[in-house]
Amino acid sequence: MSLKLSQERIGDIAVLRLTNPPRNFLGPIVRAELAALLEELERDTAVRGIMLTGSGGLFSAGYNVASPEMRDGAPSLADLCDRIDGFPKPVVATLFGAVTGAGLELALAAHARLALKDTRIGLPEISVGLIPSAGGTQRLPRLIGADRALAVMLSGQVVPVSHPRLAGLVDELHGDGVEKAGLAYLHRLIKGQLPLRRSSQVPDGFADPVAYQTSVRDCRAALGETAPLPERLLVDCVERALLLPFSAGQAFEETAFQDCVASDYARGLLHVQLARRRAPNMPEAISAKPQEVTHLGVIGGGAAAAAMVQGALEGGLTVTWYERTPEAAEAARTRLVALLRTANVQATGQPAQLAHLNQTTELRDLAETDLVIEAVADNLQTKVQVFSALETVLPASVMMVCHTQTLPIDPIARASGRERQVVGLYCPPATPQTRLAELIPGPHSAPTTVVTVADVLMRMGVLPVRCGSGGGTIGMRLLCALRDAALFVADQGVSPAYVDHALVRMGMGSPVFATMDGQGLELVQKRAAQLHDHARFALHHLERVKALLAQGRTGRTAGQGFLTWQDGAVHADSATTAPLSAETIAHLCLGALINEGAKLLREDVALRPSDIDLVAIRHLGFPAWQGGPMHMADRVGLFNVIRAMKPYESTAPHLFAPDPGIARLVLNGEGFDVLNAIGRGRRKIDDPV
Repeated sequence: MSLKLSQERIGDIAVLRLTNPPRNFLGPIVRAELAALLEELERDTAVRGIMLTGSGGLFSAGYNVASPEMRDGAPSLADLCDRIDGFPKPVVATLFGAVTGAGLELALAAHARLALKDTRIGLPEISVGLIPSAGGTQRLPRLIGADRALAVMLSGQVVPVSHPRLAGLVDELHGDGVEKAGLAYLHRLIKGQLPLRRSSQVPDGFADPVAYQTSVRDCRAALGETAPLPERLLVDCVERALLLPFSAGQAFEETAFQDCVASDYARGLLHVQLARRRAPNMPEAISAKPQEVTHLGVIGGGAAAAAMVQGALEGGLTVTWYERTPEAAEAARTRLVALLRTANVQATGQPAQLAHLNQTTELRDLAETDLVIEAVADNLQTKVQVFSALETVLPASVMMVCHTQTLPIDPIARASGRERQVVGLYCPPATPQTRLAELIPGPHSAPTTVVTVADVLMRMGVLPVRCGSGGGTIGMRLLCALRDAALFVADQGVSPAYVDHALVRMGMGSPVFATMDGQGLELVQKRAAQLHDHARFALHHLERVKALLAQGRTGRTAGQGFLTWQDGAVHADSATTAPLSAETIAHLCLGALINEGAKLLREDVALRPSDIDLVAIRHLGFPAWQGGPMHMADRVGLFNVIRAMKPYESTAPHLFAPDPGIARLVLNGEGFDVLNAIGRGRRKIDDPV
């Protein structure tokens, strides 16, 4: 027996323990060993019952999303679950920690489930464009009904086992001693004091067939005909659970799962998950280790600063928060409390978190910190003054971070007197699920500084993406290229409103012209004027912004900008004329983003294409299911991208003249994905093959 699974005999009970750290994944070796043990235990007359449990603080997290091949190999998880479901001796699963995905499907196959009260349960497959594939869509509705089963699977959320939607999923809840309780439960099953319930045959969820069908119908209607494929197939599977015998429903589930696997939707979401795992792997980590940080300093009381403080407190850090006046400090605290409430922090949890927060109006109080993040107004003179003042009060060991979207890091770092201990950062306020920051080393930033700040960000729940610009962000480069491309399309006779319509139809969450109008064109102009290394940005759209401002068309609040507005909405007069099709408009804008992405790779601003995809999704509203512009380019083919841009190359070469890196990849018959490696194996776009 390997170290991935252990067996212990307690009287006539065999305890099978998953011991595959860190997440007790159910890969092919674990499944094969568990199947072999079941064969052995079925023949062993001394064994009358089996307890299936986990180790290392959790039952099982199922599969590693970064290793899709983990599902391959015999036996399949579906076959293993069927073996447990039909096992002639009672099988009880004792649950604690995380029980998610395939781990929950394994537990569903047991004849009973006992759990600790703080266990967290979920089927998150929908988040990567998949559905459960080991009978989960058939067993779960049999236990808890269609309405709640659909809520569990369509939300993809991992929730406490005590959540109302999970009622009926477990047979007993315990504050502690769940394994001891599992042994007692097994003995009652063995003695016939409790019925043995096979989840493939449990009728509880079918008690009211009319209500079941109504829940399915209502859910299907709420999703609509344009719902993503996995959501539609998930509803179909739950419907089949009622209409078909278990084996037929399971066969339908397997076919639906394979349809999801083959879909562009799932491939795009899987790419995003893999990209998130790659992003923190920065070249500095090859030669440096992060220093310990337990006490964070934050300067500024705006939205960005408050989000930083929230993340730090949730990550277990002590925070000293500086604002200039008591009134400003109190306003900042109010902003923080609102963020904590929005993040669903329990009312009883807020005081405990805030107990680790020290607010001050004295800059010298930051001397006790290990790392200071400055997040004042994005003005070079102001930031230089702040960093000069910090040099006089902070010990030599303290690292500093400048929060900026547009400014160069070097002059700010020089003002600190410790250039090697300063990096830049841009992290717009976001929900906890979408926090992403661009980490911007200056020309003299030490590797230890970079990896330490990246480590702190991850503790704060913020995903770091390295940006090697020295100032300005990947997101801003992409955004400027997108704006220029959208304006180019508008200049072909397409109304700005229709350009936005085409981008929304592609899935973009932030239509270009409406977003600029919403920000205010004066702010768009001001931010562009601050951009470091101005010549590298696509800024042709600023001439149009300048002309609109001269006409008094300042944006949404004025009722006119690129669009005409009425009561906060685009006015019907913004006609949706279309000399170009929505598909052509989307392809042109996509081509400009891909081309800009290739430039970012060639200039070493971005480490890898998947980093660009993450930034595009988070900062531009690019649809996650499309995987990002660089992934989408691979899907349609780089040769096709070049061919689509060709007719417009001479008119707008800064947007549509293919970057040499793209041509090199096409020549080699490769896509951007070959550049997504991490560590020493990472390849650059212009490296010879």
